[in-house]
Amino acid sequence: AYIELDEAMSAGMVVEQRYQVEPDPALRQQYHEEAAAMLAALDEIEEHGTEADRDLVFRIRAAFGPYEQAVLALFDAVDSGEQAQIDDIQRNRLNPAYVQIDQIIDGAADSHADAIEDRMADLSASQGLVLIFTAGGIAFGVVILTAFGVVLVRYLCFQVAAATESQHQATHDALTGLPNRTLFTDRLGQALAVGRRSGESVAVMLLDLDRFKEIND
Repeated sequence: AYIELDEAMSAGMVVEQRYQVEPDPALRQQYHEEAAAMLAALDEIEEHGTEADRDLVFRIRAAFGPYEQAVLALFDAVDSGEQAQIDDIQRNRLNPAYVQIDQIIDGAADSHADAIEDRMADLSASQGLVLIFTAGGIAFGVVILTAFGVVLVRYLCFQVAAATESQHQATHDALTGLPNRTLFTDRLGQALAVGRRSGESVAVMLLDLDRFKEIND
């Protein structure tokens, strides 16, 4: 759900940027779809998450209201060609709201990363206990403890490998092994957020291959 949340937020920002360059009613509809996807992800986190997750959902929803109003106001300003109004909305409403939401999501991601590190530390501690039990088994000649230690170590290694593989599959194409849209959207969102805060420019190069879909199919 956190991946879907970050992906929908980044995609909505990309739509907003595209609308300023090429206003299109279809982009408005796409933005509403991304906003709906983001709210659906928040509902899932609220339903299945912890108390800290529910607090995060509350803060994101509080910040998302002003952000969405600023996006819609920006769309209207683009349609009317009011550049001064566009600049004002971006500077005083849109950018601060987006940065606030992005910081909340980044903070949650950091918390979950810390939790993963804690679990990995627990796994390492468990492996240490296994070695101790194994040494004790050798000392006392208990073959059962040795066998149990080997099985447990293999199980822990399997869990670590499965978690690593699951993360890789979620962010890479299964056929080519290359980074997929989820990872691209995440990195693009981070780059755009950094660009907004620092004032630096961000560029995305699109490469279109003719008839690639026929070859891929």
